[in-house]
Amino acid sequence: MISVGVDLLTVEKRVAKAILDFKLKQIVLPISKREWANELGMSSEALSRTLKIFKDQEDIELKGQRIIILLDRENLEEILKN
Repeated sequence: MISVGVDLLTVEKRVAKAILDFKLKQIVLPISKREWANELGMSSEALSRTLKIFKDQEDIELKGQRIIILLDRENLEEILKN
């Protein structure tokens, strides 16, 4: 059970870093979420769950399938530090 939590944390950090790497407040993904998940080394389900977590925490807003609006850069940066 402990490894699942560690894996989830790793996924959260990877997604947070990927969002921050765009260096934009509004991100229009040039590829599908499935392709983006593959690039990040995770399943599309793991990516979707993590995006939902960030949305629920009000770190991001999702518009449609390819638009991510960054609302709380500091919190995502904090996720990377921990």
